[in-house]
Amino acid sequence: ITKEFTIRELMSVDAALTTLLSSTTMRPYTRIRLMRTAKSVSNDMEVISQERQKIIQEYCEKDENGQPKVDQSGNLNVSPEGNAKWNEFMLSKIEVEFVPIHPELINDIEDVDISNQDAFVIDELME
Repeated sequence: ITKEFTIRELMSVDAALTTLLSSTTMRPYTRIRLMRTAKSVSNDMEVISQERQKIIQEYCEKDENGQPKVDQSGNLNVSPEGNAKWNEFMLSKIEVEFVPIHPELINDIEDVDISNQDAFVIDELME
């Protein structure tokens, strides 16, 4: 099916799928279905990653070698203009074609603690 998400929502979808796939108790069929859904999202995540890198390269403070400068906390120093550009990008919408998750498959996953946020996102992926 095809559904429209904001980039921010799609990133949440990717994180929720990663959480579900960390289960070690699900049946092979369930894992295959979840992997298909994750794979359909992963191509879009690659595009998001590339756009993030472009924004970092253009708007991040650079070190003496021209590489993005990281502070002691591991954070990048991005200009306010770069942050605005990123926030605008995160709110843009994208249509994603994905394999829906059957609700009964979720019952097969017993060893993963799903947050309320992940549960909300996963619900958006169900048939």
